Amino acid sequence: MKTILRTLGIGILSIYLATQIAGGLTFTNYTEGVIITGAAFGLAQFTLKPIIKLFLLPLTLATMGLFAFLANVITLYIIDLALPQFAISGFHFA
Repeated sequence: MKTILRTLGIGILSIYLATQIAGGLTFTNYTEGVIITGAAFGLAQFTLKPIIKLFLLPLTLATMGLFAFLANVITLYIIDLALPQFAISGFHFA
């Protein structure tokens, strides 16, 4: 239970920090959207990411870990498809 709560907290914090650093993550209601999206991201990191990493294992081994970040990208894209209050338009770094 403690690991799930920690993962949810890290997910919320990471989505909040990503919105502060890079533009391109849009929410319909900012505070509520960040919390819901962060919780969904944390839950997806806990459940979906190990499955995605298992499917990407041959590609990761062939490139010696270069494509390990692809699991995070796919997880974020799945969350973008699942949540209507969250959208990724494009990243513009400050």
